[in-house]
Amino acid sequence: MHRHLQSAIAIIALLVSSSARAQCWSEDVAAAAKMRNLDTMLMVSTLRCRTGGRDILPEYAQFLDQNRSALLTASATLQKHYGSAAAYDRFVTKVANHYGAGVQGMTCRAFAEIAELARSVHGDIPKIVAIADQAGVGSLLDGDVCTSVAER
Repeated sequence: MHRHLQSAIAIIALLVSSSARAQCWSEDVAAAAKMRNLDTMLMVSTLRCRTGGRDILPEYAQFLDQNRSALLTASATLQKHYGSAAAYDRFVTKVANHYGAGVQGMTCRAFAEIAELARSVHGDIPKIVAIADQAGVGSLLDGDVCTSVAER
């Protein structure tokens, strides 16, 4: 019996260890999540601002046009990370819900300026991520970013 208990403890420790590693996000996946958050924040804000009398759709549309390839790459990276369409959809829904009530302290003018700034980087992923960071866009990661290759 004692031997079975030791085996069970070893299996549980292994599962806990692999679960912790699974929640560790690589830098490229974290960057993709930030880009997705920025895009979603701007999309939701575009809809909210439009109903509030300030149309920022032209700025958002230009952001999408200029960064389409980078945004598609970010989506593909996240889809691969999540492994299933359902899990990726849950992440996207969580992000949209997060921004659905608006962003405290942000105005429609601020969203338009962020979209315009992001449009101007023409798909440069590190610059889009930097804009997301400057805008205070959280990545809503369900784990930490890995600090070393060994953690992945």
